[in-house]
Amino acid sequence: MIEARRHHKHSYRLIRETKLPDFSDEERHEIACIARYHRRALPSNSHEEFTSLSRRARKRVSILAAFVRIADALDYSHDGRVLDITSVPEQCDDQTWTLSLKTRPLADLDAELEHAYDKADLFEKVFKHKLQLVVQDNS
Repeated sequence: MIEARRHHKHSYRLIRETKLPDFSDEERHEIACIARYHRRALPSNSHEEFTSLSRRARKRVSILAAFVRIADALDYSHDGRVLDITSVPEQCDDQTWTLSLKTRPLADLDAELEHAYDKADLFEKVFKHKLQLVVQDNS
């Protein structure tokens, strides 16, 4: 039985303890950590599973977990409202990274955007830029 509130920790244990073809134990541990940090707590030196990684692996886990946190938030309603995400270089600068979201027609993204900005904390910490999301006009 999986408690939904703690599924990120269950995901970590499940991935960590399951043999995955074509992945070493170290790679499987990194994948498990990415799953562990896709919600709730950020990677921390107070977490044994994180500190057991090499410095390069901790950086990789932080970067990939940051992307997964945003992707997870943009699928908050679990119905595929966001169809495509692209970078908008002309709207990026030294402080902000802008991503454009293409959505299904008439899709309401209020909840998704709220959750994405809430979960942008790791993205902004890792990349040292604020995240800006722009919804494309579907008309």
